[in-house]
Amino acid sequence: MKIFAVSLLVHENPEILGDQLANFSKFFANAYVVIHISRSTTTPYHEFEKICSEYANAVINPTRLNTRWGDMLSPIVSNIEYALAQFTDIEAICFASSTDMFVKLGVENYIESHRIAYDSMGQVDSEHKDMIVAACFNDPSFLRMLEHLGIGSATYSQIEGSFYPASLAKEILQVIKQHFDISGCNANYYREEFVIPTIAHALTPKGQKIAMPYTLRSMFAYNWARGFGQRHKALILPSRILAKLIKFRYSKFWKLPIIQKSIEYNFSNLLRYSVVNGIKKFDPSSIHAIKRVRPDMADPARCYLRDNV
Repeated sequence: MKIFAVSLLVHENPEILGDQLANFSKFFANAYVVIHISRSTTTPYHEFEKICSEYANAVINPTRLNTRWGDMLSPIVSNIEYALAQFTDIEAICFASSTDMFVKLGVENYIESHRIAYDSMGQVDSEHKDMIVAACFNDPSFLRMLEHLGIGSATYSQIEGSFYPASLAKEILQVIKQHFDISGCNANYYREEFVIPTIAHALTPKGQKIAMPYTLRSMFAYNWARGFGQRHKALILPSRILAKLIKFRYSKFWKLPIIQKSIEYNFSNLLRYSVVNGIKKFDPSSIHAIKRVRPDMADPARCYLRDNV
């Protein structure tokens, strides 16, 4: 039986962490969940410890770093180091966010079949007009890394749902520690979403098939659905994408009146966003989890996945 490790950064409600760990235990049973608890959280540390003690596969990384939205490379590196040191038998390291939830089984088989996953089509260079991409190429450390790797372009990929063989994760760590200050989260771009996949892309042999991440990051659709529900005085929805993903498996959820009402809406905006955000790059069969499920125990998607699956 193959064993995996999932890196999870936590800074919110311990009850939400417990709900997520229960979801992971159900859908991704053969994984250790390595949890970094932000030093920035105002929640007492022992509350997170109590929740984690209820799950045999949950392990707390004793190193605690400050976190902030926009650059999570430092705590992620810490989690990778801890996972590799503690679990010498793991086959791959995967990444999750605190608002991920699995929606179907089979992620272990997906990882075993593909071995490595990130958006390998997300190639960008210094001519790119996006401000975040420009910030990446204005970082001297990033430029030194590119020179070391002998490449001129970067690879940009979401971190959630991406995974790397443990052997490659070790090589990625070596390059990061050689070129970057990982004592804090102080960059003005999403370092983890540029640095890690760029190194992986440079080190992966040409011709090797790269899978897409198993998590569909659909915050835009989720937020749209919330707004739609509020405008129509209906329940707050998850997202249309979530509904479509689980239609074939969870027919009772699909038949809920609120979902039926939502599909009557004109989805031209959602279609446009799906193109912009790269959703068409995903094969629905590769999707096993979705982000962002709101950190609210009463959230409809969270309730359904907790109580009916």
